[in-house]
Amino acid sequence: LYTNLFKEHPEFHNYFNQTNIESGKQPAALAETVFRFAENIDNLEAMGPQMSRLSNKHRAVTVQPELYPIFGQYFLKAVDATLGGQANAE
Repeated sequence: LYTNLFKEHPEFHNYFNQTNIESGKQPAALAETVFRFAENIDNLEAMGPQMSRLSNKHRAVTVQPELYPIFGQYFLKAVDATLGGQANAE
């Protein structure tokens, strides 16, 4: 995810702590967030505290709304690759 994102959109380097990328802390945090959402899909209110922390971090580094679709595109490609090309739109 991050290698391809940074290669094609180097401006994204400014939004991520590179030490956390290299150590695996950032990818692990993303995976944990995705897992928690899946675990709480029927109780999204439970995600409030985690989403509050995440949104505060995003505001602190000035993430703009137009960046989310770009990141999302790379995220979905990574999910598909992880699933061996078995992901679909649903």
